Amino acid sequence: MRLTWSTGALVAFLVVVAVAPVVAPQFWVTLGNYIGLYSIVALGLVLLTGVAGQTSFGQAAFVGLGAYATAWLTTQYGTSPWLTLFVGLAVTALVALGLGFITLRMRGHYLPLATIAWGISLSFLFGNLEFLGGHTGLSSIPALSIGPLELKNERAIWYLIWAIALAALWCTNNLLDSRPGRAIRSLRGGLDMAEAMGVDGARLKIVVFVYAALLACVSGWLYAHLQRFVNPTPFSIVAGIEYLFMAVVGGAGSVWGRRRRRGADHAAEAGAAGRPAAAPRPLGQLRDDRVRRAADRAAAARATASGRGSSACCRARRRRPCARRRRWPCATTRRPTARCSR
Repeated sequence: MRLTWSTGALVAFLVVVAVAPVVAPQFWVTLGNYIGLYSIVALGLVLLTGVAGQTSFGQAAFVGLGAYATAWLTTQYGTSPWLTLFVGLAVTALVALGLGFITLRMRGHYLPLATIAWGISLSFLFGNLEFLGGHTGLSSIPALSIGPLELKNERAIWYLIWAIALAALWCTNNLLDSRPGRAIRSLRGGLDMAEAMGVDGARLKIVVFVYAALLACVSGWLYAHLQRFVNPTPFSIVAGIEYLFMAVVGGAGSVWGRRRRRGADHAAEAGAAGRPAAAPRPLGQLRDDRVRRAADRAAAARATASGRGSSACCRARRRRPCARRRRWPCATTRRPTARCSR
């Protein structure tokens, strides 16, 4: 099996993750833990903002929900930290559903302003509730433990943080490569066009919003047991803006550089076959192709409704032949037909 550039980079990254807590200094281990925590939140924002086109400045509030849920239950009632994870996920899902049904109906600049509003509100709520410790916060949060192993320090919890971060990366990547993921990508091109193709845009926006909120909740849960102390400062609107900047700087429309990885694989395969690699199409051309395909479908539907048959709709479509069968695909069934085969 040929080892591609992206596969080699992934193997090298996994090796670094495996040996870093053993050989790296304490400062770099702590920094790596925070990178893993922030990556989990940024993955949700990549899906929500970069792919679905829904800007959110309030993800830090969902991080706070996960952190405060486990901090309050473990310090006040002695609940197991692993049980508080599911409680925090349930609370975050309910809050995200309520906020999503209200704010995701908005468009333009009203949506970011609404996320700023509830992000500030939840941050002030954390600081003004006495049972949550007010602005002083909650301390003496117990450490996580897996059987007899207690994850008391940064080196011990390193593998758990990065295991969850890599699992979130894998789940998000698979989601985008699935059929619902392609429907989610269509939301960025415009809700009207997506719904014209049969996509339930309102439902998908809610699903993506809740998914991003749950990832933020998991990051907050890990943060609380890493720090073993929480207060409202890390969950303010400033932190929410920083999370969004992390996603934008890292590539808002990509999961771990998906486009660059696929471009490198394509170049490697082309070089092995002895042919020049074609340059990847820019995003503007991809968007124009989607518009052209939508117009072709509309023309094919009109041709079919007028009674000219499948050959007429294929003539109206005038697309390139199928790469495998070298036939003209029908606009309605998207399969090569006997009347338009070549």
